[in-house]
Amino acid sequence: MKKNKVVIILFILIAAFLFWACSEKDPIGIEQLTLTNPDGNPPVLTNLQVVGDSVLIEWVDNATFDSEFNIYRKIEAGSFSQIAAIDSMYYEYYDTYDFEDSTNATYYIETIGPDFTQQSNQVEILID
Repeated sequence: MKKNKVVIILFILIAAFLFWACSEKDPIGIEQLTLTNPDGNPPVLTNLQVVGDSVLIEWVDNATFDSEFNIYRKIEAGSFSQIAAIDSMYYEYYDTYDFEDSTNATYYIETIGPDFTQQSNQVEILID
């Protein structure tokens, strides 16, 4: 009898999990899908961190059909310049620019796909 109760409880738990996993969670509406934003969300720059003489840049890729990332940086009030182009299988980059002390640098990531580009948020870091 005890074994039957365990089997029934396991069955209920598995059924509940499958129902939850197969149900829609915040579906993206068709109005959000465009050539400039095919997945509905741009990449997100999540972390800037000084590591030794470099700045570690990390991001989350929200696109499905992208092929590369372009990384941009501006120093102080200057203009953005592309500093790297890397394959879309990577989600971090070390900027080894020779920064002066107490320099503000701002970064963003651009993801490139076959028919679109998407730009991340901009994040600033003070390099001491």
